[in-house]
Amino acid sequence: YQRRVHGGYSANAIEEKNYMTTHVTPEAHCSYASFETNMNGSSYSALVSRVLKIFRPQRFTVIIFLDDQSDLGQAYSRQEDVGDREYEGFQKVNSTLNEFEPGYKTIKVNFVHRQSKE
Repeated sequence: YQRRVHGGYSANAIEEKNYMTTHVTPEAHCSYASFETNMNGSSYSALVSRVLKIFRPQRFTVIIFLDDQSDLGQAYSRQEDVGDREYEGFQKVNSTLNEFEPGYKTIKVNFVHRQSKE
């Protein structure tokens, strides 16, 4: 469904246990877009790339929750790209890994569009 909320728009999709939600606030002084999902897989790179093509941000942050038993967590353990490495036209400027308990981690990565850094 979609609804207008205080200066922004939200859209949500639910399929069984999976969800995707998007929020956009197109304000001149503070434009903001967010996309969140719990879709299962071994990488979010392709999905994030599609979202970037829609919103065309100057900067963005990816936060990935990793459970060692999940497909994503196992891919990360094999040092595969899970969506935290590289996106065309963007430079990684910061990356943080937090482990909350053995087997459960989060990765937070900030990216800046290469042209906006110049």
